[in-house]
Amino acid sequence: MKFIFLVRVISVILMAGSIGSVELERIDEYTGFLQVALGITLMILSNFWMREVRKEIKK
Repeated sequence: MKFIFLVRVISVILMAGSIGSVELERIDEYTGFLQVALGITLMILSNFWMREVRKEIKK
């Protein structure tokens, strides 16, 4: 559970940090898009992992 929470925090940091980095022109738009896509993917996967853990607990 702690690992899933950590993955969610990292995904939010990736998504929020890329927007600020693009605005400050530290990274280009393509890199920012890929960073946001990675953050969204991690968030979706963490939700899937949470459902799987809850299924295993109910057994």
